[in-house]
Amino acid sequence: MAQDEFKRTIAGLWERLGLEPPRFAEPNRVQLRIEGTTVVLTDNGRGSLIVEGIAAPLAADAGTRGRQLRRVLETNLGLLVGNEAGVYLKTRPNRDTVIAARCVHRYATASIQRLIKKIEDTLETIDYYEAELKLMGGAALRGRPSATASNEPEIIFRP
Repeated sequence: MAQDEFKRTIAGLWERLGLEPPRFAEPNRVQLRIEGTTVVLTDNGRGSLIVEGIAAPLAADAGTRGRQLRRVLETNLGLLVGNEAGVYLKTRPNRDTVIAARCVHRYATASIQRLIKKIEDTLETIDYYEAELKLMGGAALRGRPSATASNEPEIIFRP
């Protein structure tokens, strides 16, 4: 049942965006590439769709990494005032630690416009932290093929 809600929601989103039908990486997961950033949409199996993307890796240097984490702690609550996407630390299979942005969309709202707003919030958070951490000595992800690889066509999402 949740998988049906997920596929129905994704089909509605793709239709609203004027895209060809989506190609699912897995039954409950699809990628959307927006202005060079990959956002992953996943069904959590509990009545919600998760919108997630990677903002930036943390620096390898412990001092720089500490300053980056302090900056994230100082800014994240302020960003949540007008934006529903929050951030967390995620360890990738290669053991890199990255800042990831995440937002939750409940299927019960049945609003594609609300989902689009949550995707925009996630993108805004990714953009903010990508720039912040790059300024503090982190590497940008956009130029790294492994961070942006997707089979989905790239679209321009924001006006």
